Amino acid sequence: MSLGAPGSAHGDPTRPLGPLSSRGRPALAEFDEPSEASASLGVSVVTTEPGVPEDGSERNAPAEALPPEDPHGNARSEVPSIPAGRASWARRVLPPAAAGAALVLFVCVVAAGPVVGDHEEFSALDGRSPVAFPEPSVGAVRDGSWMQGVEAWMDDHVAARTQWLTLHGTLASRGLSVPVIENVLVDDPQGMQLEKVKRLKVPRAMPDHARRLGEDVRAAGVPILWVYVPRKEEVFADRLPSAWPDNLGATRPKLISAMEQGGPVLDLTPTLSAPDRRDGYYWRTDHHWTPAGALAGIDAVVERAASLGVDIPQDTRPYPTRSFPDFYGSTGRKVTAGATRRPDHFAIPAPDQWRANSCVKAVCDTPTFVEEKAANPEKYANRYAAFMGGDFGYQRILNNDPAARGTVLLIKDSFGDAFSTYFAERVRNLVTIDERHYGGKEIRDLVRTLQPDIVIVMHNQVSVLGNVSFDSQVWVDVAGAKRDRAQGDG
Repeated sequence: MSLGAPGSAHGDPTRPLGPLSSRGRPALAEFDEPSEASASLGVSVVTTEPGVPEDGSERNAPAEALPPEDPHGNARSEVPSIPAGRASWARRVLPPAAAGAALVLFVCVVAAGPVVGDHEEFSALDGRSPVAFPEPSVGAVRDGSWMQGVEAWMDDHVAARTQWLTLHGTLASRGLSVPVIENVLVDDPQGMQLEKVKRLKVPRAMPDHARRLGEDVRAAGVPILWVYVPRKEEVFADRLPSAWPDNLGATRPKLISAMEQGGPVLDLTPTLSAPDRRDGYYWRTDHHWTPAGALAGIDAVVERAASLGVDIPQDTRPYPTRSFPDFYGSTGRKVTAGATRRPDHFAIPAPDQWRANSCVKAVCDTPTFVEEKAANPEKYANRYAAFMGGDFGYQRILNNDPAARGTVLLIKDSFGDAFSTYFAERVRNLVTIDERHYGGKEIRDLVRTLQPDIVIVMHNQVSVLGNVSFDSQVWVDVAGAKRDRAQGDG
């Protein structure tokens, strides 16, 4: 099947896909209105950005408190670290139930002042809407996600904490030459901050879920491509401390094997590990890939899709670089500017005019690259959220340019945000699903209705194996996964 004549500008930032092929697909606007009867594509869509107003649309639903990816478990670094306030002593001294109760009581007493006092209108860390104080539950206290939520709340509400952590980071990394802070390597010669990731396990049910998703997609007459995106700790394994095990490298074959049960797999590790380019493929202070990394991934996906009979056209337009304020990403915010050798220069390849727009209900005029987030004057602003506006359970992106054609369903994690921003410049209709937030139509039903040219499932290891909000059951049983999540079993 052809989405357009292949171009020749390999490595050029974006390439559009033009009009829909002649399959007689329905107009996608019909999917934009959530309803019980149609099981709309985004019934319980959320974004990781708190404070977004609820208006019933797939993009603008309020955020849920998503526990951050936790690649570290409860283990602390062997070297001095910024104290995180975890009550590990209680777990050793008290029975589990009593320890949990003591932890909740202690934190609530400490937080009582800010909670009952004047409430912050904006985050003390980066100026966004502040995180709400998390409601404790037995499961959340036991798996550590409640304490992570408390720390995020403290970052937002206790301004002095940010200054203290910055001072501590400066003293530890520069004064005492501590190489690791909060399980983050901070003394890499190139300033690449690398995390100590715990050993992850592939859930027993995941291979079967992948197999069933592949069967469902192929039963609709649509090809499927699985894409493995390496974390930068895999790409820079040779620059990790010698005492750190290569846990991600050890688990990668098992996850790829699980993916292979659902269809062909494209492993981007060789592409993103090119010695002469890898430092430009990942942000130094964030766990995500840069636009250069995302674009290299797009080139590889386009090439592999062609082998499946899906031709994705090129975008030969110039993409000059636009510069925004310095960027302290997910690891940079964790260790603070005090322990960051060099913040990232948030330089973004951008066309003179973005062709694609995200759709809210039936109106498709929301930018795919949100400049307000990129240009946020706050020092610790999450600028990566400028790509697609952040994580959403469901998004539809429309590109009416004549050069764009084809329909693609992309199932992805946050690495897919930068990927989607550029990929949407080539595709007439791009629908994305983030399983961590999705609660809409069953994917097999969506594929039958949408009839995309290809389904792409693209994930990194930590998002699917180290995130308590991810459940591969979503691939085959959205309703069941949503029910289990509500009951605390997910």
